[in-house]
Amino acid sequence: MLAGEHRTQTKSSFFVDSDTWKAQQEASKITRKVGDRWIEEKADGTKIYFEQREGYRKRSDSDWDHQKRMEEAREREYKFLKCPKEKCTCVAPKPLDEKFRKKMDMCFDCVVEMETKMKINGTFNDYAKNKMRENAKAYFRDMEIELENWKKDIRSKMYFANGDSTIESWQSSNPEELIQKMESEFNELKELVFNSENIKDDSIQ
Repeated sequence: MLAGEHRTQTKSSFFVDSDTWKAQQEASKITRKVGDRWIEEKADGTKIYFEQREGYRKRSDSDWDHQKRMEEAREREYKFLKCPKEKCTCVAPKPLDEKFRKKMDMCFDCVVEMETKMKINGTFNDYAKNKMRENAKAYFRDMEIELENWKKDIRSKMYFANGDSTIESWQSSNPEELIQKMESEFNELKELVFNSENIKDDSIQ
């Protein structure tokens, strides 16, 4: 107490003017129906947006249109957008469903059903080749980024910290020769993959 540090001496107090307090009291007496929307204003002029839900009220610092857009975006993020809605029964997604949602926007069962139909009508082989081709393209795009990062590293001096706190540096004596060799091997592998019979593609990028 003498130091002025007791909780009763340091706690923050908030005051609401009488008009705001009366408005809040009146608002608390109103019976809301599900779906009702209203705005309450704080003493500092900040507006709070409310919407009555089943058994509770939803509060937000932004207007209802913004809330709706955010909710729709969250729903789209976790929906299986390409599943046939009249047949899809995935109501409790499993890890395998989430894996296929990220890759194909479909749950596992719907992917299996789609591919089974393709095998029956004779279109599965082209579908499988296209999937492998697209996967290969994505892989090489990532590898091209890694190659560019490696080229920057091999051209610059690298430093290593030893356990005794000493610092060592290392730099290739002929970085351009190493880069040329790596690029040549990379392009050979790329050409080999895209010219294979399984995923042959005339437009190698």
